[in-house]
Amino acid sequence: MTSPLQLMNYKFHDLKNQPIDEHTLEFLREHVSSYEELINKRARRYQELDLKNKHLSENQLKEILLNEYTLLKRPIFIDGEQVFIGNSSKTQSEILSYFNEQ
Repeated sequence: MTSPLQLMNYKFHDLKNQPIDEHTLEFLREHVSSYEELINKRARRYQELDLKNKHLSENQLKEILLNEYTLLKRPIFIDGEQVFIGNSSKTQSEILSYFNEQ
């Protein structure tokens, strides 16, 4: 059986070779409650920077995400204004439901 994700036209964005730009990061931020929600707290770099124990402003978190691509939660699926961030089982279910409805 073909999954809905296999039928999609998609564009792969390699963050390592082409870091996220400020406009895209701000677009993602509009779909969550804070920049902190975009941070992958399992990332090694998160531990190295000891971000758990720091109280950072939204602007500081934004700058960190712009400079440390490994901290951005992935994968990110964008379909127009619909955005899915991360790989939790809840997000995976939401993605499948969304694309099954299309």
